[in-house]
Parts: sequence; structure tokens; C-alpha cells
Amino acid sequence: MAERLCWNTTNTVIIHSIEADVVAIINRNHRNSKYFPTHFLNNAIFASADDILLVIPSKAIIRFCAEIEAIVPGHQCG
Repeated sequence: MAERLCWNTTNTVIIHSIEADVVAIINRNHRNSKYFPTHFLNNAIFASADDILLVIPSKAIIRFCAEIEAIVPGHQCG
């Protein structure tokens, strides 16, 4: 998804990792050599340990919202 978002050059694309070494490697080498050593990332992709984007496939969104409704008081999907 991050690669596709880079096609629009006005986007700032930041991917998340909880591992500081992975963040540093991605930002320095534009690849995640720890988990995907043969895949280079677009130069417009950066990594951070600070931000998270929760991405849910469209076919799962209704089920996800129903689960959230059951555990988060006052939350309503729809």
C-alpha cells in the first residue's frame, strides 16, 4: 500500500515499526533488510515508530466495526 501511495507525489508516506533498528534501516537504505531483504522501497517512503495507520480490508470493515461496538462503550459504526 505504501508503494502505491507514493505514486501521488503530493503524499507523505510513513510506515510504522516498533523496532528502532528497522526504522533506521528503512530510512537509511530504503528497504527493510531485516524482514524483506530483496525488496527496495520507494525513496518517498520513510519509517517511524511514532505513528500508526490502521488499515482494514474493505471486506472486513463491517465485521471489524461490529467487534468495536461490542467492546467500546458509546461507539457506533455506520
